[in-house]
Amino acid sequence: MYPAHMIKFCSVLACLFLFCCTSPQTTEDDTITRPFTPGDAQQAITIAPNRVFNIELQSNPTTGYEWSLTMNPEGIISRKSKNYTSSASGRVGVGGIMSWSLASKKIGATTLTFKYHRPWEKDVEPTREVVFNINVR
Repeated sequence: MYPAHMIKFCSVLACLFLFCCTSPQTTEDDTITRPFTPGDAQQAITIAPNRVFNIELQSNPTTGYEWSLTMNPEGIISRKSKNYTSSASGRVGVGGIMSWSLASKKIGATTLTFKYHRPWEKDVEPTREVVFNINVR
């Protein structure tokens, strides 16, 4: 049959191949550096578990409008923070960017729905709505 050293060599090579093909576990500090924007909502987004990512939407809180976020189902993605950055121009009333830092927690699919509305106006459709379909796997 085969010499003993050839069997050992093939065994070591197979183990090395399997080791090299596995990906290391990610930590919660692993951040996707490019933020997702409304243009990314056109198609499903796939993210690995335990990844941090940002979603950025144009906003102008001086008008009374703000973004609300709902997740369906909840538990797959968690909210880390929400931050508003005004326009670099410094002009009053120009608006800026609302950014959410989110983290993928467990495998599954969820829908993130952002609605731009005035929270005190009841029974009024939002001015804008952006929906992201997120697959965590």
